[in-house]
Order: sequence, then C-alpha cells, then structure tokens
Amino acid sequence: MRNVFIIAARDFKMYRTSMVMYLVCFIFYLLSGYLFYAKIASISMASMNALSQPQMYAQLNFSAIFIPSLYMDIAGLFLIMVPMITMRSFSEEKKNGTYELLVSYPITDWEIVAGKFLSVFYFLLCLTSVILFQGIMARLIGGQIEWGPMLLGFLGLNLLGVSFLAVGLFASSLTENQVVAAFLSFGLLLLFWVLGWMSEMTMGWGAAFLKHASIFSHSENFYKGIFSTQDILFFVLFVGFFFFATLRVMELRRWQR
Repeated sequence: MRNVFIIAARDFKMYRTSMVMYLVCFIFYLLSGYLFYAKIASISMASMNALSQPQMYAQLNFSAIFIPSLYMDIAGLFLIMVPMITMRSFSEEKKNGTYELLVSYPITDWEIVAGKFLSVFYFLLCLTSVILFQGIMARLIGGQIEWGPMLLGFLGLNLLGVSFLAVGLFASSLTENQVVAAFLSFGLLLLFWVLGWMSEMTMGWGAAFLKHASIFSHSENFYKGIFSTQDILFFVLFVGFFFFATLRVMELRRWQR
C-alpha cells in the first residue's frame, strides 16, 4: 500500500500545480453555488405562498425537497467535471514520456491504477465537500435539515462520482491525448445516462434491464434517504469492472513495448 499512497501523493501534487484543476474547482463551486441558491429561492417562495395555510408550511422540509433535487443536479455536473479531472491521469504521462519510466519501477500495475484512482478520488472529495457546507448554510437560515438523509445522499453522490472516476481513468489509459480522453469519458458516461431515459420509453423486461444498467438510477435511493445494499453492490461491481479493464489496457501496452 505504501507505493499506492506515494503515487497518489505524486499525482495530487500535479493537480495542485495545474491551472486546469483550479478552473474545474472554480466552475464546480460556482455552478453548485448557483444551484444551491436556486433551490433555496424556490423553497422560500413556496413558504411565502404557504403562510396563509400553516398545514402546508409545516410540510416544507429541506431534506425532502432541497436535498434530492440538488443532488440530482450536481450529478449532472459530474458528466462534465469528472472527465476534466481524469483526462490527464494516464494521457499526460504518455505524452510527456514519463509513463514508461513509471512502469519500469518495481511496482505493480494494480498499485499504479490504485494510486491514480486515490488521487482523483481525493480531488473529488474536495469538490463535493462544499455540499455539506451548503447543508449547514440551509440549516442556519432556518431550514429543516435531517442530517441522516443528507449524509446518505452525500454517500450516494460520491459513489456515483467514484464510478465516473473509474470510467475516466479507463478512457485516459487508452490514449495520450487529454482532449480525446475527456471526450471518450464523457461519451461513455452520457451513454449510461441515456440508458435511464430509454428505460422510460420501453416496456416490460427491457425497461427493467435498461433502468438497472443506468448508473444514475442506482444513486437515486440515496438521495431519498434510502440505504440500499443492492445499489452499493452495483457500484462496487461497476468500479471493479473498469478497474480491471484499465489493468488489461496497461498489460497490453507492456506487451507492445
């Protein structure tokens, strides 16, 4: 595990010196902040309309209205943000010629992939942690926040993000061009999103299959405060599959050298 943490620290240091990553942070914080403001504004207007009906006002709970909607919107931001985070993981190494040096060290392919995965996961946590701050802000302005459902939603959002990272690392391992890696990752993630839309236009077993294959549908229960071991198992298998696929790409490249 020592090699994994060394690689993770090395890669994260690279992220800290990249203007692109600071731009990603700025855009994510700006958009998530706007979404937070928009949700608060809409709930505030609903509260004002309900002042004449106290029974309706009592039902306005941020945990039921604010959290699921906000998390779903931020999940959409991941489609753009995550490919920008992962695009340089392997691609830049190959372009700069440091990839061959990295694999020549006495470390395994598994340690390399795990280290790079850990570095981008830490970066993802730096982004999503702002959501907890927004929950505190919502509580300070008088909202009813149930921290159990909010933390479950936060877990679901990060499970979704981790799955996106696995896809992004796989895409980055296929090419030395960062832009190509970002578009390939975006295309794959968009495909898994479209599967959810297709399930709504299909009937029978086909609809059930498409809904189950859509990665977005497996995070929705967490946003509603429902802990699902079946959904966790799906995320574990999903990440494991793309982790395995990335290892196979690295192994193939070793044979080609």
